Amino acid sequence: MLFADTRTGSSALFHLIRQTYQALRQPKQDGKLLDGIGEPWHSGVMRWYYRDEIYRELYDGNNYGNVPLIDQPWHILRGIHDNVYKLSYGCKHIWSHLTEGTNYSLLLKSIHEDHKIIFLDRRAIGKKCLSHMLAQQTGKWGKYTDGVPKFENIDLERLKLLCDRYKRTKRDYRSFLEEYTNNVHYITYEDMFSLDTYEEKLSRFQDVLEFLEFSRDDVIHEAAENRLNTNRIQNPIDILRTIPNFKDVCRLIRDEYDEYLIPEPLHLLP
Repeated sequence: MLFADTRTGSSALFHLIRQTYQALRQPKQDGKLLDGIGEPWHSGVMRWYYRDEIYRELYDGNNYGNVPLIDQPWHILRGIHDNVYKLSYGCKHIWSHLTEGTNYSLLLKSIHEDHKIIFLDRRAIGKKCLSHMLAQQTGKWGKYTDGVPKFENIDLERLKLLCDRYKRTKRDYRSFLEEYTNNVHYITYEDMFSLDTYEEKLSRFQDVLEFLEFSRDDVIHEAAENRLNTNRIQNPIDILRTIPNFKDVCRLIRDEYDEYLIPEPLHLLP
């Protein structure tokens, strides 16, 4: 299970992991319908990205609409976990799709069943939560394909709320997992996507492969070069500058979280 929140690079990392399983394992021969399932506790994601057969098998023929399954009872959510590993080798789970209590139960279930957990987080809390708010604002969760959208003002109170919540939850989840050292591998967004060279980023991904009991030489290089390319960043600085209250956003993130969206002093901003 790749365990992460939104805007942490989870889609790119999960894609690389799936490409490895797809190339080096035989899902059909292993009785699997596919290599991995992304966000199985969000029925909207499942309906949009996966064929109807997967939706039916994962949810035992039930129709859950197009929403996170946060309100479903434990026996339903537990059954989805069982089905994930019947249908595939594992999943990517966005922890904000479910309650914290349910997430702890799913993590424990995974550990007791000897499934491996990759804990992915992001050190830059402000950038992560700002990215989330911009994606919600525009409805665009990947690269802009039809021009850069016109942003609205960022709600600073909500930005702080999201940042504080993410800071707390990632700390608590990590603390909870620390005693299960054999089952958990830790990696950050910055490890995968912010290092200076492709070789450094690749080495971090090879650590993940070793944890999953592949060889470091099992990299699918075409996929890795594509996903680890810095040109995939959705909101570089020149785009962030178009946020109407960008200066206020920078000040909040600097003062509350000691992070800097831009290198120059704030008084030099227009």
